Amino acid sequence: TVFRRASQGVEIAIVDSGPGLPAAVMANLAEPKTSSKGGEHQGVGMQVAYRLAAEHGVEIDCETSASGTEFRLYMSK
Repeated sequence: TVFRRASQGVEIAIVDSGPGLPAAVMANLAEPKTSSKGGEHQGVGMQVAYRLAAEHGVEIDCETSASGTEFRLYMSK
């Protein structure tokens, strides 16, 4: 259980130990973009995640550094 703005909720953290995200990616994380992965990827994953989260009252936070990236999903009661 965590508190945000005096509201109780639950937070889930997803953490990796990769090289972090570039500033240009962080600045537009929730925006549609063309994927650089090639193949069948369309580059809409994070845009869809942010939209669905907002529709259900879930907040997504992201912090990144040279030692990894952390996404936190916060759901209030």
